[in-house]
Amino acid sequence: MMKKVGMGAAALAALVAIGLGVYYFFSAEPTYKNALPADATVLVCADGKEINKAVNLEELALLIGLNEEEKLKDCGVNLTEKIYAFYRSPESMGLLACMSDADKLTAYITKNGLFRQKVSSIEEKDGFNWLTIQENEAVLIGYDNEKFLAVGPVSGYNKEEVRQQMIKWMTQGRKESALNTMLYKKLEEKEGLLTYALSMKAIPEQQMTGYDRQIMEALGGIKELNVAGAVQVDRKKLSCPVEFFTEDNTINGYWDETDKHLKKLTAVSAEQAPKGLVTWMGMHLEGEPLLKQLRENPDIRTTLIALNLVADVDKIISSINGEIAFAIDSNTNMLLTADVKDETVLKDLPEWMQPYKQNGWTCKTLSDKEYLLGISVGSMPFPISVGIRGGKLYGATGSLLADGVGKKTDGNELSDYKSQIKDNVFFLLFSLPNFMKSDVYKSLTREDMRMALSLGMVNRIVKDVVLTVSDARNSAFEIYWNEDSDLLKSYLK
Repeated sequence: MMKKVGMGAAALAALVAIGLGVYYFFSAEPTYKNALPADATVLVCADGKEINKAVNLEELALLIGLNEEEKLKDCGVNLTEKIYAFYRSPESMGLLACMSDADKLTAYITKNGLFRQKVSSIEEKDGFNWLTIQENEAVLIGYDNEKFLAVGPVSGYNKEEVRQQMIKWMTQGRKESALNTMLYKKLEEKEGLLTYALSMKAIPEQQMTGYDRQIMEALGGIKELNVAGAVQVDRKKLSCPVEFFTEDNTINGYWDETDKHLKKLTAVSAEQAPKGLVTWMGMHLEGEPLLKQLRENPDIRTTLIALNLVADVDKIISSINGEIAFAIDSNTNMLLTADVKDETVLKDLPEWMQPYKQNGWTCKTLSDKEYLLGISVGSMPFPISVGIRGGKLYGATGSLLADGVGKKTDGNELSDYKSQIKDNVFFLLFSLPNFMKSDVYKSLTREDMRMALSLGMVNRIVKDVVLTVSDARNSAFEIYWNEDSDLLKSYLK
């Protein structure tokens, strides 16, 4: 009996071991990735499988001038695996790929060269094949049957030092590599033709302007911030999602607190946007916490004090409570609307305008809540309609836009983006076809045919450009294709 139990336990242990082995075989990272240096501050990945799904590679090869002999299908590099680029410093950048056959690559390079550059003879040393690409600054390449690593720039005085460093990377294990870093883990979470993850440590402080530092500090600090994202392409659009991330608890706490005040758009303002939009921006805004935050900045606080001597700007800002939207149409008319909780905030507008009458400014009362301002710009009067209608504060430079405030507009340029608008706290649309009809476009291209031709080519491919923000950490930049473009039909699957 004991013997049978012992044999059963042994069989069970064997099955578990086999199961773990199979699991490890299919789930383990390909070992060529172990050559990624742990101190890389930028990682970029090109996914051959994703590229092949989205792009017609044969047509693209013809477009950029690659002939049949130069296609890399049988060069010994495994192009179905991911290709990585990394950056450590301006003196240390590299490219890592998976190999399938070192002899094939050696034969390919001997026959065709590499990347159309001047290459040295191939040398076998320390278990790897070595060669140098010499074009301006040299790049050193090492490869075997498992991995291909190119690092540069190198020169005569540091070539051996770089080679020794490459040997160290190509023989290190997973624990010593980038695979255990937060940067790599975040990179692998992203999906797309190209993915990337970078640390702000990659930006040398001496190359940052004071304005750059202010932006980074406003985001929560310079050195502790990281960014990850992707480039995704299909027949409808090119999408570039971006995520900020950090291990700093203070910054994460700041982002979490910010998210409590962010609210998704309802798409009501989008439904009321005018037709013929060149650009539209929408977001949710709570005026009282915004005013408190603005006052914390000394320069803005001083500006607010000056503005409040003319009008009750604090009261106007505090009254905003809901969606705020800004639009420009193809006639260059502008419309700003904001949901307000106090419909009396403009009641003293005629009084606020009194000091400016000597400058030719006028204020005509249309109703108890609506006014027509005449602002002199040079010798030309510039009419602006302002008022409150249906709980919305508005300002418009065109009478038609003012007449449409609070009314639903069927079939405007935002109709296709309703679900997307409601998924985000901020939405920005730029319509290239409508821009091409605008006076601004005509003015820019009247005497610049090169710009006109360039924008015309872009317009054949691009329809709309969209920027969205979903929370304090995540945003996305998207280019929507002109679906009638023959060019895109040729190169996208």
